[in-house]
Amino acid sequence: MRKTLMTAFTLAAFSSAANADYRSSVDEDGCWDARDSYGANCMTLVDAHRENGRAEVTYKNKCSQRIYARICLTRVGKADSCGQSSMRPGQEFTWYTHSSAGQQSARSIGSTSTSNDWVCTGKVRGWRN
Repeated sequence: MRKTLMTAFTLAAFSSAANADYRSSVDEDGCWDARDSYGANCMTLVDAHRENGRAEVTYKNKCSQRIYARICLTRVGKADSCGQSSMRPGQEFTWYTHSSAGQQSARSIGSTSTSNDWVCTGKVRGWRN
């Protein structure tokens, strides 16, 4: 069940410059595309499971720079349950909810400074929806 559910989850990711490295993608606000030098998303799914209506997902920042992440889990008959967090290199971020419908979305943006997290998320279409 765990493996099947993990495979079923999908990752919605932000990308403005595929195959760019960190230094070439940082803008004047300290925002960057949260992708590694190969164009892969820095935020990777490391665990996902659902049991008795409770869903939990864990993502990890695999890049060597700070990112800001948002995870949303759908709930049956309710608004999505969403959480946001900064993630240092190697750090994990776990989000869970009850009454889960079994679907989730996640996105990330690179942000060099905590004071600019909201500036950076504002550059990602649909981040605050």
